[in-house]
This record gives sequence, structure tokens and C-alpha cells, in this order.
Amino acid sequence: MIRQIHFLLVVIDLTVSRIGFFRKLIVGVALLIGFITIQIVNAIKSIRFVTKQIGFPVRPIRTIPFKEAPMGEVVVNIALENYVDRVLSQKKQLPVDAVRTHTMPALVDSGSVMLALPQDVTEKLGLNPVRKVVVTHADERREERDVVAPVYLTVAGRSMVASALVGPPLSEALVGQIVLEELDLLVDCQRRTLTPHPASPIYPSLKLKRLF
Repeated sequence: MIRQIHFLLVVIDLTVSRIGFFRKLIVGVALLIGFITIQIVNAIKSIRFVTKQIGFPVRPIRTIPFKEAPMGEVVVNIALENYVDRVLSQKKQLPVDAVRTHTMPALVDSGSVMLALPQDVTEKLGLNPVRKVVVTHADERREERDVVAPVYLTVAGRSMVASALVGPPLSEALVGQIVLEELDLLVDCQRRTLTPHPASPIYPSLKLKRLF
């Protein structure tokens, strides 16, 4: 280390005789910074070598590539009613507080076809099976599931009478493509919610090839 300092002093002394004061100062500072940097690098290498020899774990220095954060899931609150109870209540044949209802969060899944509800919720609402369907899962598993109806669904301020696929008890509720199309709802990924189509903010807008 003494030899290195002596070498730097000799270089600076030779430079002094050839350039002006300010240039001398700049060169000297640059050489000093370079020397300090070299010593720091050597010290780090020495420390890593020693810690490796004594068995102390040393994490390798690595760069982490930039990775875009995945888009979050869209979860909305849905209100469910037994539609038969609702109709009877409107006809004054059933007290309002006797209408079987349930509210819960549901995942918006445009890859699913229809509304899906856990079995415990369909039983609470008193919904009866009306048919069976074969469901194909993402992992290609196929199984028979019940479809229940009618359920009165309210989501994002719009309502419809729907049928629902029955999932396992305590499973996640899903809002599928049929609901999105019939209620004319758009998925707002930025705000993670459902919104009515801006071209039809009051009533859902449905498309037909021709009039009846």
C-alpha cells in the first residue's frame, strides 16, 4: 500500500510541472478517488474470501430484473334472493322479513359461463335443482354439477333472475359471462370493479340480429 501511495505522489509531481493549478487539482482528486475505489473493492473481496473459508454464508450479489406486477382480481359484492319468495312478498302473500336472502363477495370470472354459488348458500336460499351440467375445470377435470333456479341477483346496481351452478360448500362465488352480458356490465380492471356500460347507464343494452 505504501508503494502505491508513493507511485501516486510521483505521478502527481510529474503532472504538476506540466499543467496549471486547477488541472493539477482535478487530476489529483481523480487519482485519489480511483485509488480509494480499488482499495474498497480489494477489501470486499478479502472479506468475502475470509467469510467463505470460515463457513459464514454470503449472499451472492445479483441484479433483480424488473417484473410487472400482475393485475389484481376483480371482486364485487352480490345480493341474492329466492325469487319465488320475492314474488310472494310482492303479492303480500309472504312477509318481507321471510324472504330468504344472502349477500357475499364474488369473483368476476369472464372465463366462466354462468353464475356459480357454493352449496351452503344455495341451501340457505332454498333453491331447488332444475338440471345437471358437466363442468370442465381449468385442469381439464370434468364432473357433474347441479344447476339451481330461480335466484334474484343484484350486482353493480343492476338485477336479473338467474340460474346458478352449484359449487362445493364454502367455495368461491363466481360471476360469469352470462351475467356480464345480460346486465351489460364492463370489468374496470383499474378500479377493480364492475360498471354499467357508459353507452347505456340506466338500462342494460342488449343486441339482436333483427326485430321480432
